[in-house]
Amino acid sequence: MIRFIQDMAVNPLLLTGLCGGVLAAFACGSIGPYVITRRIVFMSGAVAHTALGGVGAVVFLRHLFSPTLDWLEPMHGALAAAMLAAVVIGALQQHSKERMDTLIGAIWVIGMAFGLMLIKYTPGYHVELFSYLFGNIAIVSVQDIIFIAVLDAVILVFLLIFHKRLIAVCIDEEYARLQGISVMRTNLVLLVLVALATVVLIRVVGLILVIALISLPAATASHFTRRMPMMIALSIFLCVILTTLPRMAVYGTRLSPESAIVLCSGAVYLAALVFFRVRSRLSRVRSGSMSAPVIIFALFFLPSLPGCGESDLTGGKTGIRVAVSSAPQAFIVNSIGKPHVELTTVLRPGENPQTFQPADQQITEIMRAKVYFKTGIPMEEGKWASVLCSGQSAMRIVDLREGISLRRIEAADHQHETQGCECTAAGADPHIWLSPSLLEIQARTVAGVLCEVDPEHSLDYRSNLDLFLSELVRTHDRICKILGPYRGKSVYVYHPAWGYFFDDYGIKQAAIEIEGKEPSDEELSRLQKKMRSDGAKVIFVQPQVSASPAGAVARALGAEVRLIDPLAGDVTANLVTVARAIRDSFE
Repeated sequence: MIRFIQDMAVNPLLLTGLCGGVLAAFACGSIGPYVITRRIVFMSGAVAHTALGGVGAVVFLRHLFSPTLDWLEPMHGALAAAMLAAVVIGALQQHSKERMDTLIGAIWVIGMAFGLMLIKYTPGYHVELFSYLFGNIAIVSVQDIIFIAVLDAVILVFLLIFHKRLIAVCIDEEYARLQGISVMRTNLVLLVLVALATVVLIRVVGLILVIALISLPAATASHFTRRMPMMIALSIFLCVILTTLPRMAVYGTRLSPESAIVLCSGAVYLAALVFFRVRSRLSRVRSGSMSAPVIIFALFFLPSLPGCGESDLTGGKTGIRVAVSSAPQAFIVNSIGKPHVELTTVLRPGENPQTFQPADQQITEIMRAKVYFKTGIPMEEGKWASVLCSGQSAMRIVDLREGISLRRIEAADHQHETQGCECTAAGADPHIWLSPSLLEIQARTVAGVLCEVDPEHSLDYRSNLDLFLSELVRTHDRICKILGPYRGKSVYVYHPAWGYFFDDYGIKQAAIEIEGKEPSDEELSRLQKKMRSDGAKVIFVQPQVSASPAGAVARALGAEVRLIDPLAGDVTANLVTVARAIRDSFE
């Protein structure tokens, strides 16, 4: 916890995430008691999950009308979809003769299916979508805080206006109707407020788990008091504790703060349940006592705070702090900079760069670096990366793609008409470390930058560069001998990561997946015909991607699945290994 507070000075996202969590706590803490009293938790879940339809719609529209709609954020779509779902559910609740649970379930799945369909149809990798689904409190920005604060203000204003009517409807709908209260309008207001609270919580725990923070703290508070004002106050207090302390407790570990928040919410609720069951049997605690929340707080949170772990991302070295995204870049920097660099590698072995989101302390370690080398992989395009480029960090950011003629990522039915083309970085293949010829350019870039930031050891960097370039020449000669007989042949890969490598040696890359999208039935049929005509019997996959989809595609195409790793640490040795695997696939 102390380390978390100290690192706020280095990583501004820690503070913005903390503020975002507290603001979200006011929204879910104030709405939750009405939801559980009214017993509409399932209905609230439908509103929350339907928001995915809005997220997908924004992603699709931004692609279709870029750059006109680039200002539109997925949060805006989530807000519109959640509000629409609230209105539809509110209307059906009053007028439909169908079973409400069936209608709510239908709205729930239709909204999610609509969003998933649009996301799948939109080209490109959508790294940020995982933060909307599962939450990522580590990348809450100032703009997010402003957006959340505005929604909080709207929620509080409506609660002040409709408080008495909401209580009346939640406790006894018939009595409220006799008092002249419009039950339909009040229900609609409550559902709209749930929609607003849902959007507020998306950044904290994501759409999948949002229902937990709306219901669990409020359900816990209801065990201690039946008075609505006190229940709201206690619910807000619990939400503030639950959105801050668990995040601090898991800081520096590989545990997800979003999951920790929800698990602690569940633990506190279960503890309250057990506490009152025991109390009712023993009858030793006076009814209405407020000491129990303090007991639960001490039981579940205080023991966890001293044990906050810290991950060692730098390997315990000393020297110039340099940050890279993945192992291949670490190999290049270490080959040139040893022993004068202290490396931070964000992506751990086996993690997928298309979906990876760095944790709090990983972002902090990056911001401590003096230089950050990037290559344009999808994980580098998230909100955390925009903070690095915004001037909030003093580090120097170096794009290793500088001076390189980029190629586009092609699908299986594309030919190499894009080889050697000059294309924008947004649509380019980022796997530039898989080509010996491009590795030379990157090594010279790294050496030049290190000589500038650390001129004292420039002779060592130049000497290491010469050794590295000599190794590249030997690696290139070995691969030429291995792959020379197979020039012009097609190699089938699941993920199109090997374009630069194949271009160097005259081999055609045929990709099954393109930009994270699995092939359709029609595309599978075309692939099967093409593989038969090429005589290909092997599909190469990478360990960072689940083998299940690739295995299913391989079975459908009558092919064998073999592993080759584009993110292996020892780049030169790995390229030789890959060349041998390709040679073996033809024999």
